[in-house]
Amino acid sequence: MNKGKREHAAPLGSAKSGRLEFVRGAANVTLHVGSGMEDLYRARFDGPVPDVGAQGGAVTVMYTWTLHPFYWRRQGADIVLNAQVPWRITVRGGGVSRLDADLSGLGSIPSRSTLAPAGSS
Repeated sequence: MNKGKREHAAPLGSAKSGRLEFVRGAANVTLHVGSGMEDLYRARFDGPVPDVGAQGGAVTVMYTWTLHPFYWRRQGADIVLNAQVPWRITVRGGGVSRLDADLSGLGSIPSRSTLAPAGSS
């Protein structure tokens, strides 16, 4: 995982699909689609920076967990997903507060690629 960097990206490589997973939830998230990208994803984070990892088409975003009420207000994520591959998006260990997602342009998305808590069907 990469710590402390505000901007992240990973090459598309040979990935046939993508998975974006928020571990421990997130707040103030914007998701959108980029066409013609050479990267699997691109992300920019504001406020407290999460740990971000990418391997084999899987992107993991893990914020530090805290009970402090102002922590979630300060964080933000702007994530662009590559339109060339279908994506599965999951959230576990929490939820997503204030999500703005425009996923039009992804093409064929597997039926379970909606935002849902991990383990739900």
